[in-house]
Amino acid sequence: TYNLKTEHESYDPLEAIIRAADADIVFLQELSEPAEAQYTANLREQYPYYEGVTFGLSVMGLGIFSKYPISDVSFGWRDEVWLRYMRAVVTVDGREVILYNIHTSPPIYGIAFDDAPRHDDISTVVALATQETAPVLIAGDFNAPDQTEDYRLLAAHFTDTFAEVGYGLGVTWPQFGSFRSIVSVLRPFIRLDYIWHSEHFIGLNAEVWPESGGSDHHPVRAELALLPTTDALSTANHQP
Repeated sequence: TYNLKTEHESYDPLEAIIRAADADIVFLQELSEPAEAQYTANLREQYPYYEGVTFGLSVMGLGIFSKYPISDVSFGWRDEVWLRYMRAVVTVDGREVILYNIHTSPPIYGIAFDDAPRHDDISTVVALATQETAPVLIAGDFNAPDQTEDYRLLAAHFTDTFAEVGYGLGVTWPQFGSFRSIVSVLRPFIRLDYIWHSEHFIGLNAEVWPESGGSDHHPVRAELALLPTTDALSTANHQP
């Protein structure tokens, strides 16, 4: 999963990271129209399947590149103002897997802190995803550090793959090098980007990609195994 940051002088460094990571499924947030045009043209051989939506240079663009066929694509808006998620289905070895590509509203800072829009975004996706009967992956920019109630809401139903099998703090934001200021020498210190999975999977590996390609977010890459149906049911029955 990769929040690209919409505006760039060149989209090539971000494309190079997508190519190098070589994930089977790529969840993109803040996908701009120029980036979409470049990547759908240049990545077609590596990723024959793509679905998404862009709005010029708006931060609301979402897209999924996949090596598996994509179907049943839909989008979820909040108040016709914020595109908070993209839902899609991929077929993996004959089994359907439900994907939620999410980009929540960032909290509002100032005299009064307000994270209600983010909570509404996350609780909406959790309510939808928990009703799915097929395996589920939820990935994206959640704008929610792992000490928040919204993180705990997700963790009550799904597994944070980096917490499961990753190493280190898993911080992804902010990559100050994307900002032209003295703070560009500082390193990320907050976790905002996650890959969550249902009990149908087990995590094998997870990492924060070492480069950001000019984005203010570092990508997160995970390797998961899709369990046979009987194993998934056994895992679900033994959860505390």
